Amino acid sequence: MADWSELQHDLLVVIVKLINLIEDYLSFRTICKSWYVVATKGNFNSDLPRVPWLMLAEDEDDDDRTCRKFFSLYNGMVLKKSILGAVGNRCMESMGWLITIGKGKIRSPQFMEIRRFVMDKNYGSDLQKY
Repeated sequence: MADWSELQHDLLVVIVKLINLIEDYLSFRTICKSWYVVATKGNFNSDLPRVPWLMLAEDEDDDDRTCRKFFSLYNGMVLKKSILGAVGNRCMESMGWLITIGKGKIRSPQFMEIRRFVMDKNYGSDLQKY
């Protein structure tokens, strides 16, 4: 059987640049170290049109209230992400940015670029949670 970890670096770069879905891209990174190395932000084609992820409402019964869940319209996958400032606050998305605003208190909104918080996550270590 072939050892997939021994594919040439240049070939892996070509393959990773053809990946369209972020969940496939993140899964690609978990295969082995050589695949992880080529799965950089620069090799992900972020210009391709994608189906949006929907942010689900805060789950009042969840013990970990620092996280919000996102739902993929494409494949029904639910992704749980820790979001700074999400506890007890309103969270909204606008044009690729996540905005958190405190309930009942006047304060400046916090902004977070969604692409960055999705891409910076080490996806492979959290696969057991899904």
